[in-house]
Amino acid sequence: MRKILLCLALFLALAAVFLSAVSMKQHYRVQREGFEKPAFCAISERINCDIVSASQSSQLFGIPNGGWGIIFYSSIAMLLIFILASVRKRDNTLAFTWILSVVGFLYGAWMIYVTAFALRVFCFINTPLYLTAVILFVILSLLLPCRIGGIPHFVFNYFLSVVGRKSDISFKPKFFSHLFFMALAVIIGLIAIRVWGSVSHGKSADSDVDQQAKYFSMQGKSSIDIDPNWPVWGNPDADVTIVEFSEYQCPFCKIAAFGVKPYLYDFKDKVRYYFVNFPLDNACNEEMTRPMHPVACYAAKAAICSQTRGDFWKFHDELFRAQKGMTRKTVDSIAESFGYDMQDFASCIASPETESRVKDDLAAARKLGITGTPTIYINGKKARYWRNPEFLRMIIKSEIRRGHR
Repeated sequence: MRKILLCLALFLALAAVFLSAVSMKQHYRVQREGFEKPAFCAISERINCDIVSASQSSQLFGIPNGGWGIIFYSSIAMLLIFILASVRKRDNTLAFTWILSVVGFLYGAWMIYVTAFALRVFCFINTPLYLTAVILFVILSLLLPCRIGGIPHFVFNYFLSVVGRKSDISFKPKFFSHLFFMALAVIIGLIAIRVWGSVSHGKSADSDVDQQAKYFSMQGKSSIDIDPNWPVWGNPDADVTIVEFSEYQCPFCKIAAFGVKPYLYDFKDKVRYYFVNFPLDNACNEEMTRPMHPVACYAAKAAICSQTRGDFWKFHDELFRAQKGMTRKTVDSIAESFGYDMQDFASCIASPETESRVKDDLAAARKLGITGTPTIYINGKKARYWRNPEFLRMIIKSEIRRGHR
């Protein structure tokens, strides 16, 4: 029975090393690309690995959870292989492995709570990864040379022996010798981090977040009249208001579309995020002397029509994904894929009400003196460094605290 449990634990640890590698690769992909290319497990807002990978809880001390997973599970796997390959019982190695599993159990249980109750998301990669840490702890607890109720006494005596004091345990701990396996696992983890983390997320050229935040706080506050017609994501009654002026053919707007919202999921109940059209197209923007982005007005109207059908944010994402080589036919194809009645949809795009909505958005942008896209405001202040996730998180946390005073 002992050997079966050890083999089961080894299998789980090796499987978790693989899952950790997938998790880390996924983390860095989201850092680079945002939500532009959804992962295979990004099925909905409730079952979504991308949301977990973009959250602030996806890393610890700057290292992705997948990186920590490679280090932790590689250590466990090597220790278990050592136990299984040895002709002796190796209770000292088993005790060290169990102590290591306690750390994994605590972190795994905490992350299960965070993903299930804070983010309210299930991830096919990370959730099983955290559950494995809990299961390994249970298996190794059953393998300890003592009864379950005697574990606290056993651990106390183990550490007494480690520091050279007299204890009741029947073996001599080799605590520091076993650290060799951990050192080897750390090297493996660092190599993996180096390989997959070599391409960083596109951040602002200025990487000093404190300086970015200081610049933000020194700005004057603009008065933005929120139009109830603007599509909103998050909590419509939140204290933190984010307003993005954007358009569907602007390359940097595409970066914002898939690179800002991912980092707002940690604060979904505490922010309200508005999208406002500012098409750089003289078909509807009278300040444009030429059709810089000739389909931008048509795409803006199509998105407004999708909003009346309750599909704005999904339609918004599909428009940006189809940005390269976008034509009116491209926009119509997206509408068809949503199952819209195309005659009714065309009538909506051509309607005076839709035209008026675009004009109102442009008027709001002109009032603020906006000349380019994307332009993003957080509580009335321009967020110049929106490409830096750490800047976004710092400012939002600061504004949340300010709102609670």
